[in-house]
Amino acid sequence: MDAKRFSPILVALAALNATPSAVGEPAALPSPVEPPLRLAQPVEPPRPLAQPDEPAPLALPRSISAAPPRPGVHDAFDLERPPASPGPLPPVRHEQGRDDQVHQTSLEPESPRRQQLLALYNEAERMAGRGRSAADLTDLIERCELAAERLGPDDSPELTRLTSWAYNRRGELHAAANQPRDAFADFQHAVVLDDQNAPALVNRGVTLAQYGKTKEALADFSAALAHDPRSALGYRNRAELLAGAGQHDRAINDYNNAIALHPADPALHAGRGFAQAQLGRYSHAVRDYSESLRLMPGDADTLVLRANAYAEVGYYEQAVADLDAALALAPASASAYQSVAWLLSTCPDARFRDPAKAVESARRALRFGAQGDPWLLDVAAAAYAGAGHFEEAIRIQQQAAMLAPLEARRELQQRLALYQQGQPYRQPPVRTAVAPVVRAQANR
Repeated sequence: MDAKRFSPILVALAALNATPSAVGEPAALPSPVEPPLRLAQPVEPPRPLAQPDEPAPLALPRSISAAPPRPGVHDAFDLERPPASPGPLPPVRHEQGRDDQVHQTSLEPESPRRQQLLALYNEAERMAGRGRSAADLTDLIERCELAAERLGPDDSPELTRLTSWAYNRRGELHAAANQPRDAFADFQHAVVLDDQNAPALVNRGVTLAQYGKTKEALADFSAALAHDPRSALGYRNRAELLAGAGQHDRAINDYNNAIALHPADPALHAGRGFAQAQLGRYSHAVRDYSESLRLMPGDADTLVLRANAYAEVGYYEQAVADLDAALALAPASASAYQSVAWLLSTCPDARFRDPAKAVESARRALRFGAQGDPWLLDVAAAAYAGAGHFEEAIRIQQQAAMLAPLEARRELQQRLALYQQGQPYRQPPVRTAVAPVVRAQANR
């Protein structure tokens, strides 16, 4: 499924309840901060979701697949809140195969080499705290490199690891200052000095991913995990890149490992839920989204995603409740209005179709969403076609097909052909494979 699309969701908005004089004259748009979003009574009592062991996924069109909860990768550092400690310093350890006499001299408490090495480590510890500048770390790097020249090759492994640590830390500060080129150069230098520096590998992988180098980023995350199997960020970042590449089973395995390390991270559960939904495992997805919401109540994005999973299998009333809550939290949610417009215009159940409200919802989605988004345009075209405005639907759908990725154009062109024949698009009927069973977690 295409990760750019949102599922159709039914929601009767109070702002849309006033019937306009004509479909082409919808109610005025609210301001982005206007909160009056309220659902009408559901058509029928809510039905519980099926058990997670439901059969094969339903064959649904790409256009109603969900969008990822939090696209992108996650740094090993917080750009807004730098960590109190950027991670432990590399240990000063004895290397096998060194000359015993030289090694003993180097590690004697009174040895000048030992004293200089420990002084450098003390300096690094003082710089490891919050608020230290890149200039401080530059000074440390220069002192380490000078010391490596003076102390000789026997002490170079420790100094090399320390220098690598300092380059990585300075790269983090460059990234926090929105200096990606300088950051990447430092992460690269850190990895060249110490190819087992897992945080530096993660950070370089993040930068590579941000520049679109997915293959190279995956290699860095895998290398980081080989050296540090407890790197939750390594698992999480690799999972999100795998999900973006459509390898959802592998992504779920990485999310499982990350969750085992950090079970209280709501984003990990939401990410795994998205991957489950892409495989048609909607009950599993709902369970993950519900756990994410338990850990972080009131997250509008996750509410919309859980609503999407409900709607995929026809549980529109549960979806209504989640989307209503999401819109109360985020009144300018383009994705929520997109879902409303899609369902109100294309739902196979006529009880849920409302052409006038679909057009108004589509207009709000276009207003609050990204300009030129082909999926928003596709939904708007479906809404206008559902309302009988085929000329406008054709014009908008032509734009959508032109802007859409090549692999999605055929589907959009098929809908365009319908509109040119004066026919609206309708989703295929949803077939529930097993009898629904009450699950308390799904109703959280």
